[in-house]
Amino acid sequence: DTFKNTVIYIYICSTISNSYLIKSINMKKFLSIMAVAVIAITGCKQPTPTQNNLKNILGFNKIQINKYNAMAAQAEKDSMPQIAAYFKALAASDSVINSKFVALATERKVQDTLSKHPVELKSTNENFAEAVLALSVEISSMYPAYIDQAKKDNDTVIVKLLEAALKIKEAQSQVQSLTGDAAAQFGVCTVCGNVLDMSKAPETCPICGESKEKFKLLRKKKKTGRI
Repeated sequence: DTFKNTVIYIYICSTISNSYLIKSINMKKFLSIMAVAVIAITGCKQPTPTQNNLKNILGFNKIQINKYNAMAAQAEKDSMPQIAAYFKALAASDSVINSKFVALATERKVQDTLSKHPVELKSTNENFAEAVLALSVEISSMYPAYIDQAKKDNDTVIVKLLEAALKIKEAQSQVQSLTGDAAAQFGVCTVCGNVLDMSKAPETCPICGESKEKFKLLRKKKKTGRI
Protein backbone atom coordinates (compact mmCIF):
# COMPACT_ATOMS: atom_id res chain seq x y z
CA ASP A 1 0.00 0.00 0.00
CA THR A 2 2.82 2.40 0.81
CA PHE A 3 4.42 1.73 -2.54
CA LYS A 4 1.12 2.18 -4.38
CA ASN A 5 0.41 5.48 -2.62
CA THR A 6 3.89 6.74 -3.41
CA VAL A 7 3.48 5.94 -7.09
CA ILE A 8 0.13 7.75 -7.16
CA TYR A 9 1.71 10.72 -5.44
CA ILE A 10 4.55 10.86 -7.96
CA TYR A 11 2.11 10.57 -10.86
CA ILE A 12 -0.04 13.43 -9.60
CA CYS A 13 2.99 15.64 -9.00
CA SER A 14 4.39 14.85 -12.44
CA THR A 15 1.06 15.74 -14.01
CA ILE A 16 0.97 19.02 -12.18
CA SER A 17 4.53 19.76 -13.24
CA ASN A 18 3.41 19.76 -16.87
CA SER A 19 0.95 22.56 -16.24
CA TYR A 20 1.79 26.08 -17.26
CA LEU A 21 1.57 27.20 -13.62
CA ILE A 22 4.91 25.68 -12.57
CA LYS A 23 6.92 25.18 -15.74
CA SER A 24 8.67 28.48 -15.14
CA ILE A 25 10.39 27.29 -11.92
CA ASN A 26 11.61 23.90 -13.20
CA MET A 27 9.35 22.04 -10.74
CA LYS A 28 9.59 18.85 -12.78
CA LYS A 29 13.22 18.32 -11.82
CA PHE A 30 12.45 19.15 -8.19
CA LEU A 31 9.61 16.64 -8.06
CA SER A 32 11.80 13.90 -9.54
CA ILE A 33 14.25 14.38 -6.69
CA MET A 34 11.42 14.44 -4.17
CA ALA A 35 10.01 11.21 -5.59
CA VAL A 36 13.28 9.38 -4.95
CA ALA A 37 13.37 10.80 -1.42
CA VAL A 38 9.80 9.69 -0.71
CA ILE A 39 10.56 6.14 -1.82
CA ALA A 40 13.66 6.03 0.37
CA ILE A 41 11.91 7.46 3.43
CA THR A 42 8.75 5.34 3.23
CA GLY A 43 10.73 2.11 2.98
CA CYS A 44 8.97 0.59 0.00
CA LYS A 45 11.18 -2.48 -0.10
CA GLN A 46 8.97 -5.54 0.18
CA PRO A 47 10.01 -8.53 2.33
CA THR A 48 11.64 -11.33 0.40
CA PRO A 49 10.06 -14.80 0.26
CA THR A 50 12.83 -15.93 2.61
CA GLN A 51 11.84 -13.31 5.18
CA ASN A 52 8.29 -14.64 5.02
CA ASN A 53 9.62 -18.20 5.32
CA LEU A 54 11.48 -17.15 8.47
CA LYS A 55 8.14 -16.14 9.99
CA ASN A 56 6.70 -19.51 9.00
CA ILE A 57 9.62 -21.38 10.59
CA LEU A 58 9.22 -19.51 13.87
CA GLY A 59 5.52 -20.34 14.03
CA PHE A 60 5.95 -23.95 12.94
CA ASN A 61 8.73 -24.64 15.44
CA LYS A 62 6.68 -23.11 18.25
CA ILE A 63 3.80 -25.45 17.41
CA GLN A 64 6.03 -28.52 17.20
CA ILE A 65 7.81 -27.83 20.50
CA ASN A 66 4.51 -27.50 22.35
CA LYS A 67 3.15 -30.57 20.60
CA TYR A 68 6.16 -32.78 21.39
CA ASN A 69 6.06 -31.79 25.07
CA ALA A 70 2.35 -32.65 25.20
CA MET A 71 3.00 -35.94 23.38
CA ALA A 72 5.71 -36.79 25.91
CA ALA A 73 3.26 -36.29 28.78
CA GLN A 74 0.71 -38.46 26.98
CA ALA A 75 3.29 -41.23 26.40
CA GLU A 76 4.14 -41.24 30.10
CA LYS A 77 0.46 -41.63 30.95
CA ASP A 78 0.32 -44.52 28.48
CA SER A 79 3.33 -46.15 30.20
CA MET A 80 5.60 -45.75 27.17
CA PRO A 81 8.65 -44.09 28.78
CA GLN A 82 11.02 -44.67 25.85
CA ILE A 83 8.71 -42.94 23.38
CA ALA A 84 8.15 -40.20 25.95
CA ALA A 85 11.92 -39.67 26.15
CA TYR A 86 12.07 -39.45 22.35
CA PHE A 87 9.35 -36.77 22.29
CA LYS A 88 11.24 -34.85 24.97
CA ALA A 89 14.37 -35.10 22.85
CA LEU A 90 12.50 -33.72 19.83
CA ALA A 91 11.18 -30.80 21.87
CA ALA A 92 14.62 -30.02 23.31
CA SER A 93 16.27 -30.36 19.90
CA ASP A 94 13.72 -28.10 18.20
CA SER A 95 14.15 -25.54 20.99
CA VAL A 96 17.88 -25.32 20.22
CA ILE A 97 17.17 -25.01 16.50
CA ASN A 98 14.49 -22.39 17.05
CA SER A 99 16.70 -20.29 19.33
CA LYS A 100 18.99 -19.64 16.36
CA PHE A 101 16.10 -18.61 14.14
CA VAL A 102 14.70 -16.41 16.92
CA ALA A 103 18.08 -14.65 17.26
CA LEU A 104 18.15 -13.94 13.52
CA ALA A 105 14.51 -12.82 13.51
CA THR A 106 15.18 -10.46 16.41
CA GLU A 107 18.15 -8.99 14.57
CA ARG A 108 16.03 -8.48 11.45
CA LYS A 109 12.96 -7.34 13.39
CA VAL A 110 10.86 -10.21 12.08
CA GLN A 111 8.03 -11.63 14.17
CA ASP A 112 5.89 -14.67 13.63
CA THR A 113 2.17 -14.00 13.44
CA LEU A 114 1.15 -17.21 15.17
CA SER A 115 -1.60 -16.98 17.73
CA LYS A 116 -2.28 -19.74 20.27
CA HIS A 117 -2.47 -23.11 18.58
CA PRO A 118 -4.26 -25.88 20.52
CA VAL A 119 -2.57 -29.28 20.66
CA GLU A 120 -4.77 -32.18 19.61
CA LEU A 121 -3.51 -35.41 21.14
CA LYS A 122 -4.37 -38.96 20.16
CA SER A 123 -3.02 -42.27 21.39
CA THR A 124 0.74 -42.44 21.81
CA ASN A 125 1.09 -44.77 18.83
CA GLU A 126 -0.84 -42.30 16.67
CA ASN A 127 1.18 -39.39 18.04
CA PHE A 128 4.38 -41.23 17.20
CA ALA A 129 3.16 -41.86 13.64
CA GLU A 130 2.33 -38.16 13.32
CA ALA A 131 5.83 -37.20 14.51
CA VAL A 132 7.40 -39.59 11.99
CA LEU A 133 5.33 -38.06 9.19
CA ALA A 134 6.13 -34.49 10.27
CA LEU A 135 9.86 -35.20 10.23
CA SER A 136 9.58 -36.84 6.84
CA VAL A 137 7.90 -33.74 5.40
CA GLU A 138 10.45 -31.41 6.99
CA ILE A 139 13.37 -33.42 5.61
CA SER A 140 12.04 -34.14 2.12
CA SER A 141 10.09 -30.96 1.37
CA MET A 142 9.99 -28.07 3.82
CA TYR A 143 13.64 -27.39 4.56
CA PRO A 144 14.92 -28.15 1.02
CA ALA A 145 12.34 -25.72 -0.40
CA TYR A 146 13.30 -23.02 2.09
CA ILE A 147 16.99 -23.56 1.35
CA ASP A 148 16.43 -23.24 -2.40
CA GLN A 149 14.46 -20.02 -1.91
CA ALA A 150 17.08 -18.55 0.42
CA LYS A 151 19.75 -19.25 -2.20
CA LYS A 152 17.63 -17.49 -4.83
CA ASP A 153 17.34 -14.53 -2.46
CA ASN A 154 21.12 -14.61 -1.85
CA ASP A 155 20.50 -14.84 1.88
CA THR A 156 23.64 -16.74 2.89
CA VAL A 157 23.04 -16.31 6.62
CA ILE A 158 19.70 -18.09 6.64
CA VAL A 159 20.95 -20.69 4.14
CA LYS A 160 23.52 -21.79 6.73
CA LEU A 161 20.91 -21.92 9.48
CA LEU A 162 18.50 -23.91 7.33
CA GLU A 163 21.18 -26.38 6.20
CA ALA A 164 22.25 -26.90 9.83
CA ALA A 165 18.62 -27.40 10.88
CA LEU A 166 18.13 -29.97 8.12
CA LYS A 167 21.08 -32.00 9.45
CA ILE A 168 19.50 -32.00 12.90
CA LYS A 169 16.16 -33.10 11.47
CA GLU A 170 17.90 -36.02 9.76
CA ALA A 171 19.50 -36.94 13.09
CA GLN A 172 16.08 -36.80 14.79
CA SER A 173 14.76 -39.22 12.20
CA GLN A 174 17.72 -41.60 12.45
CA VAL A 175 17.19 -42.27 16.17
CA GLN A 176 13.49 -43.10 15.87
CA SER A 177 14.27 -46.80 15.97
CA LEU A 178 15.76 -46.36 19.46
CA THR A 179 12.25 -46.02 20.87
CA GLY A 180 12.13 -49.83 20.76
CA ASP A 181 15.46 -50.19 22.60
CA ALA A 182 14.99 -49.95 26.37
CA ALA A 183 18.75 -49.57 26.89
CA ALA A 184 19.00 -46.49 24.68
CA GLN A 185 19.18 -43.09 26.38
CA PHE A 186 18.16 -40.04 24.40
CA GLY A 187 20.33 -36.98 24.69
CA VAL A 188 20.53 -33.62 22.93
CA CYS A 189 23.52 -31.45 22.10
CA THR A 190 22.70 -28.10 23.68
CA VAL A 191 24.81 -26.27 21.09
CA CYS A 192 23.36 -27.51 17.80
CA GLY A 193 20.35 -29.66 18.79
CA ASN A 194 21.72 -32.99 17.58
CA VAL A 195 19.92 -36.01 19.07
CA LEU A 196 22.11 -38.90 20.22
CA ASP A 197 22.02 -42.20 22.07
CA MET A 198 23.80 -41.28 25.30
CA SER A 199 24.55 -44.93 26.04
CA LYS A 200 26.88 -44.82 23.03
CA ALA A 201 27.66 -41.11 22.95
CA PRO A 202 30.90 -40.13 21.19
CA GLU A 203 33.45 -37.78 22.78
CA THR A 204 32.30 -34.96 20.51
CA CYS A 205 29.08 -34.09 18.68
CA PRO A 206 29.25 -35.50 15.13
CA ILE A 207 27.52 -32.38 13.77
CA CYS A 208 28.97 -29.35 15.57
CA GLY A 209 32.10 -30.86 17.14
CA GLU A 210 31.31 -29.76 20.71
CA SER A 211 32.45 -32.01 23.55
CA LYS A 212 30.05 -34.47 25.17
CA GLU A 213 29.89 -32.18 28.22
CA LYS A 214 27.43 -30.16 26.13
CA PHE A 215 25.06 -33.14 25.77
CA LYS A 216 21.90 -33.16 27.87
CA LEU A 217 20.42 -36.49 28.89
CA LEU A 218 16.62 -36.74 28.62
CA ARG A 219 15.83 -38.99 31.55
CA LYS A 220 12.87 -41.33 31.53
CA LYS A 221 10.19 -40.84 34.15
CA LYS A 222 10.64 -43.05 37.19
CA LYS A 223 7.87 -44.74 39.10
CA THR A 224 8.15 -42.09 41.82
CA GLY A 225 6.92 -39.53 39.30
CA ARG A 226 10.21 -37.69 39.18
CA ILE A 227 12.17 -37.17 35.99
